[in-house]
Amino acid sequence: MLSNGIVGMLNLPYQRFQIVFDAVVGASLALPITKAVPTDGFFLLRKLYGTRTDPRIGYKLFDTDLNYSWSNMTYIDHDNIFGTLQYPNQMRDPIIFSPNADITIEALDFSGAPNTVQLVLDGYRLFGEVAKEKLTKERWFQYAITKDLIAGQLTTDAIHVNTDSDFLIKRLMARSTGTFQTRTGQSYYGSRTWSEVFVNNANEWGTAQLPNEFIDPNKASRNSSINIELKDTSAAPNRVQLVFEGVKRWA
Repeated sequence: MLSNGIVGMLNLPYQRFQIVFDAVVGASLALPITKAVPTDGFFLLRKLYGTRTDPRIGYKLFDTDLNYSWSNMTYIDHDNIFGTLQYPNQMRDPIIFSPNADITIEALDFSGAPNTVQLVLDGYRLFGEVAKEKLTKERWFQYAITKDLIAGQLTTDAIHVNTDSDFLIKRLMARSTGTFQTRTGQSYYGSRTWSEVFVNNANEWGTAQLPNEFIDPNKASRNSSINIELKDTSAAPNRVQLVFEGVKRWA
């Protein structure tokens, strides 16, 4: 047994385990794939990574453990949720799934050609009982927004935090077809923003492989909003998806 880390803290026998999703997603089509957690143990999810033939593909994730959607948006871009084997999306806040829980990934191709994907949920099988509060106190989540900008466009939008839970922002990541700038604020703090000026995307937004990871989480209270000013600097049409990754906290 491990003497440290999340697995060690749970004090249960364990075995490394991967839940693997394989699919060929038709051009511009959506395809749901469901896998079940083995019946002989809980599953502790630690890393997300995968391969695809074209990055223009998005995913909607859902599980039956809490009837829980993993994001506020319908589809999160591949590079904003799945890393690579060498640079995985390492989950600072692992998800524990009950035995026999279903995990569904619905993939939607944006490339206009068949897209072959293999997505890996990497973690551990845990053999023994896990206290229910470890499943329901807090949960990994992504709030995201996608905007299609014209050259030089400046737009203002907001992400509304759900009324059921606070949200602790721990990472920032984005995918775009060109360069952009942002200035972010929160309704909870009135007119105060995270910076006095617009910040270049390269100085604010990472990827699932290499996110902008906060040393200390930034709290977004339930029923508040995350306000975003977004400006294209590419001088061309620009599709931008911004992701705030962290945990929903019910306690």
